[in-house]
Formats: sequence, C-alpha cells, structure tokens
Amino acid sequence: MIAFVLIFALGVLQAHAGGSSPPMNAHTEIEKCSGSKKGSSRQQSIAEVSCGYEYFLPKSCEGEANQCAKDLVLYFALTSNCSSEIRSKAINDGKIFVCSKIFEGDSNQFKYPHLMAAPRIAKLISSITANPVIKSAWIKSRLLYTGDVLGGHALMVTMSITDYDELDEWKGRSATRVCLFDPVSDVRDSLSFLYRNGCHKKGDAEKSLMQDLLRRYGSEIGNIAETPDMKVDSVLLRSATDFSTHRWKMIECGSAQTLNRCIEDVFPANGVRDLCTKINKQVGYRCDFASIKSQASFECGQKNTACLDWFDQK
Repeated sequence: MIAFVLIFALGVLQAHAGGSSPPMNAHTEIEKCSGSKKGSSRQQSIAEVSCGYEYFLPKSCEGEANQCAKDLVLYFALTSNCSSEIRSKAINDGKIFVCSKIFEGDSNQFKYPHLMAAPRIAKLISSITANPVIKSAWIKSRLLYTGDVLGGHALMVTMSITDYDELDEWKGRSATRVCLFDPVSDVRDSLSFLYRNGCHKKGDAEKSLMQDLLRRYGSEIGNIAETPDMKVDSVLLRSATDFSTHRWKMIECGSAQTLNRCIEDVFPANGVRDLCTKINKQVGYRCDFASIKSQASFECGQKNTACLDWFDQK
C-alpha cells in the first residue's frame, strides 16, 4: 500500500514538472485501512477492509492546480456513494470536494460500531491532506466536515473519543466547521425509538434496518440493553470540550414523516436538538439547529445542500 501511494505521488509530481495538468478528479483506495490485525476477531476482520476517497477539483483549478481553492469539503459516507447534489454545488462554488468512504466496497455498513471507524477516518484524512494534488490546490483556508447520516455520526464519534482532530491536518487555517444530518446522539434511545414505533413488527425493510442496528451493538429486539459500545458511540454522553472544532450545525430530518418512521424518521429529533443544546452550553462553542422535517433521514445527507449554504454564510 505504501509503495502504491509513493508511486502515485511521484507520478503526480512528475506530471507537474512536465507541465501537464493534474487530473480534475481521481480515486484512491487504501488497502487494509485499519492497519493492525491485533485485538478481537471483529477488530481483525475490520482491518482487512479497504477505505478510500475520490477528490473533485473546481473549474478554477483547471490548467494548473496551484493554490486555486480556499475551501475543502470532506464528505464522509460509510459505504454508499457520496451525494452528487452536494458535490456539484461544492465544485460549482469553487470548492474542492472529497468523497470519503470509510468502508470501501463493504456491503454491510452496520457490521461495526462507529468507534471502530476512528483509525480508518484518521488514515483517510491523513491521506487526503497529503495527496499532492489536493495539497497543491487547497490554500488551506477553510474546511467543512459533513456527510450522510451514518458517515457523519462515525466522524463525530471519532472526534469525541480521540485527539486526532487536534492535529493540524484536520484543520483549516481560518475556519473549521462541522455540519451533520440527523446525527445519533444516544444510541440506546434511538433504538428504543424504533422499538416504540413497532419497527420490529413491520415489513422486511423495517425489521432488517432495526436488526442491523441492534447487531452492530450486540443487542437484540425486546431487550435493548445498553452495551459498552453503545455508550462510546453515544456522543450526547460526552463533553463538548472533547471536540476540537467549536462551530457546528445539526439538522434533524424526517420528523414530519409519521406514516413510516421506521424508514423515514429513523433517529429522533429531540436527540439531535439536545446534542446541539449541550454544545451551545459550553463557553466558546456554538451549534446551530435546523429541521428538514419533510425529508427522510437517509435522504437528507444525500440530497440536501443546507450544510454548504451554512458554511458559506459563516
């Protein structure tokens, strides 16, 4: 893997030296993204799964990508494709957009608790910010973290349980912001919310989603006991000072979708609001709360550009 990255970087540098333009978008896969095979069988299995990212440069970087963009948008998804709507708006507005997949090619995005994604996210960010094309193009002025519902939550857990976000490579020089759609503030409360709405008694899609979420944390329907992994993944239980970033936006999604909460309003709005309120209570921190009640939870982070609009206003 190291040889691959070195060859890739050398090729890009040679292209620059020869006067040719860097690619406007390119994909990088990082094999065995978690590194070590030590630990439990689940930790060993996750170590074998690749992660990866694809960058997209704005038109201002055509020709020679040298200090051509002040904004970098890092969009995190567990396995799904990144939002084409958010990507298009970002590059049309002159931003570098990076689609970061925490599990590259893994078909089961509910296999691991989000705490196990932390070293993968750290490796992704290190690789992205060291990528010679991105490093040349980005002025390193402003940085926005965002993502789909589950990718965004995995990012937030990583920021809350590690010191990775204290590193310079995780920051923009003038601004670092985080904007998330329907983040899971309390895992057990979210699972209980689905149980109270009878999701375990409905169709195959509803039951499958709830069972997958329970399986991630070693729990089961009818006995949603709080496991150690649930506690770690419940960012509401942590202090705002665990986050290096001070500026946040939280957007709850789907709370008006009363016909099928099991699919369209998966995570309760009150939990998102409580998380934002807790951040606001910390001196020097600020969280803006918003609702997109008519858009389903898992569609919100894929089809809505509200985070980019907020980022541009700050």
